[in-house]
Amino acid sequence: MSVFTNETEREEYIIDNSRDSLNSEESSRIVLMNEIEDEQLLNKKVRVAGIVKEVNIVSEEMIIHYELKNVRVSLGGSRLLGTLERGKIVEIIGKLTKRCEENEDENAGKNHSDKLIIDAEIIRIIDNMNLHLYQLSILLRRKVINDSKIYN
Repeated sequence: MSVFTNETEREEYIIDNSRDSLNSEESSRIVLMNEIEDEQLLNKKVRVAGIVKEVNIVSEEMIIHYELKNVRVSLGGSRLLGTLERGKIVEIIGKLTKRCEENEDENAGKNHSDKLIIDAEIIRIIDNMNLHLYQLSILLRRKVINDSKIYN
């Protein structure tokens, strides 16, 4: 079930809501999924891509994964909620935060644990993208930027 009447409307929504943030270099740091647990990224805007593992419509959250790493994403009432499904490749731009959760374990009583979560501002469905090449392009881009800083 989609909130968009056609594919063109969906694409226009994505373009309108992502144009400024995607074009602005300082707007977010492109992060590999295996770097998501870096403490320096907390409370900063990040941009990460992964495969939708699970979507919880009730809590308006999803879990994305890539190469054995998972991260929770708070969707915050996104209009794309109805179009997100398991197996879709998505790119998320949002603020990485840590949230305390209470887990009730029968053996240990109440347990408090901090979980990383991205509060999504922009969600792009990028099913046509190869995630392995996406990761390699990020590494290559960093190498080029670092090399240019050395020679300047």
